[in-house]
Amino acid sequence: MDAEGMKEKVLQALTDEPLKAAQIAKKVGGTSGRDVNKHLYALEKEGKAKQAPPPLWVATGGPSQPNSTPQSSLISLETPIRDLPGTFREVVNYMNVGISDSASWKTFAGIIDYSMKDIAMFESKSDGPWTVITDWSTKAEATLRRFIDVMAEMKRADILSGLDERLGEKMVPEARSYLKEKMQVPSPVSESAGSDGGESPVPTKED
Repeated sequence: MDAEGMKEKVLQALTDEPLKAAQIAKKVGGTSGRDVNKHLYALEKEGKAKQAPPPLWVATGGPSQPNSTPQSSLISLETPIRDLPGTFREVVNYMNVGISDSASWKTFAGIIDYSMKDIAMFESKSDGPWTVITDWSTKAEATLRRFIDVMAEMKRADILSGLDERLGEKMVPEARSYLKEKMQVPSPVSESAGSDGGESPVPTKED
């Protein structure tokens, strides 16, 4: 079967229920979870599938129109983090960049009210930042607005810029304007560059 044929089978597998890549591979047969992921990301670009929430995938009901996104599917400030496209994970990966502790993913976790014990648990995982986001996405407060506000508080202009680059065109005008306003913050100090004032403590609640 050619690539297009397999991609259609992957899409058909999603019409009944949300599935993981490995589950889709088992359902359609003749392919691996890794190959299924390639088809899923291709379908996401075509507007036919999305992660909701990761690692589950769902069909969206149809392709997007060229150079146009229906108003009903645009991202607003109140859109839950769990409903953002898969490219949001690329933005979250910026938290792995070596910067001062005051702008790290651990500080992010502290600001959104995780304890030191929670952070230690997240740190034991292979991808701490994404583990935090995945857990946080189950909470009502986990919206795009809150994520933008915390990144601005942490002075993570790089993450806000990455968010605009990857998701800006999919946002309602009000949301993108809000994002661009919050992008006007200085960048955090790199760990390699050093700091006269030392590192700021991670603000977290006690257990």
